[in-house]
Amino acid sequence: MFAFSNPILNKKSFYTAPADREKTFSLSGTLNRAILLLSFISLVAVSSWYYSLNFDSIPNYVLSLSAMFAVITAFVIRYKRSLAFPLSYVYGLFIGVFIGLLSAKYNQLYHGIVITSNVALACWSLCSCYFLYRFKIIVLTKN
Repeated sequence: MFAFSNPILNKKSFYTAPADREKTFSLSGTLNRAILLLSFISLVAVSSWYYSLNFDSIPNYVLSLSAMFAVITAFVIRYKRSLAFPLSYVYGLFIGVFIGLLSAKYNQLYHGIVITSNVALACWSLCSCYFLYRFKIIVLTKN
């Protein structure tokens, strides 16, 4: 049998943080940053969708380039953690453009599918995962 694992989640990823750290992680701080970044991505996605509706056609290479730059930015964030906070918004910009343009293309093919799938299901899954964690139905372990 083959054992598959995530190459980013290896032993070197979980290094010991310095003890003299000024700020610690908290659930509310993590949730606040996640909501802020999700709001930024949503704003960029809606803007790129609006832009694609008002102009006849957006070249397909814009969609491909935004996906490619999002992947590159994700790898830079992975290996250069000191730049994670500012680069998360660069990543959000690229992924927002990608999501907005791809959603606009699919909405032209299948009218109404984007609201049903992207918006409703994404919001439902985010809220349900948060509540499962918050009420300790899902408990985090070392593994």
